[in-house]
Amino acid sequence: MILLDNTVLSNFALAGDLQLLCLFAGNKGATTDLVSAEFLRGVNIGVLPESDLTWLRIVQVRGRREKALFRSLRRQLDIGEASCLAIAITRKCDFLSDDRDARGIALREGVRLSEVLVCC
Repeated sequence: MILLDNTVLSNFALAGDLQLLCLFAGNKGATTDLVSAEFLRGVNIGVLPESDLTWLRIVQVRGRREKALFRSLRRQLDIGEASCLAIAITRKCDFLSDDRDARGIALREGVRLSEVLVCC
């Protein structure tokens, strides 16, 4: 599974290139219910274009360990990054994010990241 945060989804949607992201992630593309809701709020208020995200698997933070990790990460990260990262760490998934703090935590935890999205 490759977890995508809202900034990645939003940037590709705004560039009109969600198909590229879909091709990259293939049937492994996923995001959390919290990220999906955040993206849809952007669509509803008109800052993001209507987009087909049906190719993404929607997952939730679950289990005692994952929920505890999510709460801990929320002290440092936004809700989308924290939810994706909690799942990536506990379920050994890949993670796509441009958030420097989230990427730093991911690297410390051994989560595989995309080199393409490294932020300056």
